[in-house]
Amino acid sequence: MLDQGRIQQIGTASEIYHRPSNLFVASFVGQPQMNFIEGRLDGHGKLYSKAGVEFDLSGILGGRAVPDSQLTVGIRPEDLRRCAAADACFAGTAEFVEDLGSDCFVHLVCGGLKLVARLPAQDPIKLGQRLDLNVDPERVHLFHQERRID
Repeated sequence: MLDQGRIQQIGTASEIYHRPSNLFVASFVGQPQMNFIEGRLDGHGKLYSKAGVEFDLSGILGGRAVPDSQLTVGIRPEDLRRCAAADACFAGTAEFVEDLGSDCFVHLVCGGLKLVARLPAQDPIKLGQRLDLNVDPERVHLFHQERRID
């Protein structure tokens, strides 16, 4: 993959999609685009986003990030799943719903954060409906200074 004539990442389509090397690649590959949450990581593994949303990464980090640093979390829309409120990483309200027949893209407002979730169309979502979402920790992408953290 190239950006302004510079190679950003070499690999199969699957490798690039599932393990993007940087924010450019992560944002370029996939439709809809990956959700990005920018913020500051504290010493307890909590990310305080610029949008005012707190995201507990303590079970996800596994020593991959430096406390008290700027971090960008990337989550693909299809990796967000509905769950019980007690298990939720995010709670939001459906602002816009794109029913595509086989899939449903739900645009959510979670506090000051906007996310897109790709959910099964068999589970109809209504505008204004509250949704609780979580994500498999293995599917969370972490970036520091625009580079992937492994």
